[in-house]
Amino acid sequence: MQYYHHLIHELVAGTVIELGETDITVRDNASYQQWRLPYAAVVPDAAAPTAPPPQPAPTKQVTLKVGDKAGFTDKHLRERVGVVVRVNDRTISLDCDGERWRVSPHFLRKVIDV
Repeated sequence: MQYYHHLIHELVAGTVIELGETDITVRDNASYQQWRLPYAAVVPDAAAPTAPPPQPAPTKQVTLKVGDKAGFTDKHLRERVGVVVRVNDRTISLDCDGERWRVSPHFLRKVIDV
């Protein structure tokens, strides 16, 4: 890889030592000095192999039917538990203490009474 050397104002070959959140530590291949640089100063090798992007983990679909108990966290971070009243393609209607909520199935978890 190459990086922009701020003292001589040109691209120089280097080796990556450490990756940070906002910066990178590189070692100059000629002088063996280490520099902490912003990522914008680094030019990656075009021929370097890149890892394929990680595949998102499959989301498990909760299968609920009318009469099941389900819970979710509302936008005010309160836990809500209710009974499924209606199941649609994209939403599930719940009756939570007399209030009617329409919630995406991705946010619901099945509640089991013990």
